Amino acid sequence: MIKQLKEITNLRTYVASVGVFVLGVVLLALSERIGFPDGYLWVKSLMSNIGALLIASVSIAMLWELFSKRSFLDELLAKTGLADDIRTVGVTGISLNPVQGPNFSRLIRSCERLDMFVCYANTWRATFEEDLKFLAAKKGSRIRLIVPDPDNEEIMKDLAKRFNANDSATMQGRVR
Repeated sequence: MIKQLKEITNLRTYVASVGVFVLGVVLLALSERIGFPDGYLWVKSLMSNIGALLIASVSIAMLWELFSKRSFLDELLAKTGLADDIRTVGVTGISLNPVQGPNFSRLIRSCERLDMFVCYANTWRATFEEDLKFLAAKKGSRIRLIVPDPDNEEIMKDLAKRFNANDSATMQGRVR
């Protein structure tokens, strides 16, 4: 699915870039082919400059999109060592939505060790309860759930704001 989204995004980028490039060429050609009266030579200059700007902008944007952006990301991950750390610890996905993102069902059923960092995960837990039971029944499996400290009043206040809870006591109950 991620590969498809990337291909769709790339296709959109290419189509839009070709469209803008062609518009730039058309503006340049029209500025040279159309005869402008003496009082309107500024229109010729404007068309020519906009056409050239579109062509140059697309060229620079495509170079950034195809080469520089990916190289920049690779360099950033290499300098911080983040890519190696992610591979070492086995992070397979990150999601802010409790039921979208990685294929949690497949991941849970295929793993032997599961470490989850969540605020309280009621929706997620209910959605994947059967998968979690399947994993728990495997011999040698391990499930670790890392949650905020429910006794930390400041964290519970912040989470209450984040999750529209009435107060920190409500969040404490959810986490417990």
